[in-house]
Amino acid sequence: MTASSFSGAATNTFNKVRLTFNEAITASSFTAADVLNLRRPDGTSIGVTGVTPVSGTNNQFDVTFATQTMAGTYSVTVGPDVLDVPGNRMNQNENAVNGETPGDLYSGSGSIAPSRQKFYATGLPAAIRDMQTTTFSIVVPANSPIGSAAITDLNFGITLTHTFVSDLVITVTSPDGRSVTVFNRRGGSGDNLTNTVFDDEAETTLNKGRAPFTGSFRPEQLLAAFDGKSAVGTWTVSVSDRTQRDTGTVLSAFIDVATGAGVSGLSFGGSGSAEGPKLAAPQSVVPPRPAAPVGVPEVADARPADRPAAAVNMVGSIAAGSLGFDLIQFDPTNLRLVRRG
Repeated sequence: MTASSFSGAATNTFNKVRLTFNEAITASSFTAADVLNLRRPDGTSIGVTGVTPVSGTNNQFDVTFATQTMAGTYSVTVGPDVLDVPGNRMNQNENAVNGETPGDLYSGSGSIAPSRQKFYATGLPAAIRDMQTTTFSIVVPANSPIGSAAITDLNFGITLTHTFVSDLVITVTSPDGRSVTVFNRRGGSGDNLTNTVFDDEAETTLNKGRAPFTGSFRPEQLLAAFDGKSAVGTWTVSVSDRTQRDTGTVLSAFIDVATGAGVSGLSFGGSGSAEGPKLAAPQSVVPPRPAAPVGVPEVADARPADRPAAAVNMVGSIAAGSLGFDLIQFDPTNLRLVRRG
């Protein structure tokens, strides 16, 4: 056998795999019993519904099965008792002995990649006011391309202006009421979040970033909490200002949802293997890191309007400029990095 090709009767599906031999085959010798393994990405078996010669050929067969949409790598293993026209069993490893197990088994694979779609917030721009919570919605309609398929990955993006981003706590809530805090008073005295994407798989954690946090960052709490659920419905985003004086505006936001439906580049397997079926490798999971506490005390901001370092009363400090800042203020109730006045 020289090739395998997974395909579907409809877009974003698999329901058959076409197998090609290097010579004419006795059609009656190839039955469902010769398909030793046909597996989904999670390793579960798929029942074979038929083995049919491809019209106009003597060396191609379609192995059919129930329609599949799960994202990941599917595998098939065939042999070794399929016969060529002279009556010889398979000799996949091309040695002197036909019909060996596992040496003359054929293994092939095909992949379905997750389908992704972005959904954007409505009701923006929206003001961020002192000591108040701004909320807005992101709607995922039931007739969207991803439908009601289970979420396999979700990212959240936002752009906002604010003159002291460590005043802010940002939370995303799913249609079923599950909430994840993605940003919790980070960035010191920095301004703005600009094209900031929260992604569980991001390499950079928020504590290693700096305002305006442009790019991808691991959120405070893992967005994987939404995996396995349908995205359909109204999502709510809350931007809470926890300290007085500074304000801003939410300009845009979105959720980027991946589900198990969708084909994106098929990979087809092998010219022969003595290893048996090759199952999809388990997905790597970013180890969860402790969630930052949401209940940060709301302390009134006593900074003068121009924030001159000399005007701040502090419990202790490091000499100005010694760590690249004008002043690091150690106040047990409200730790801040104070910018130049």
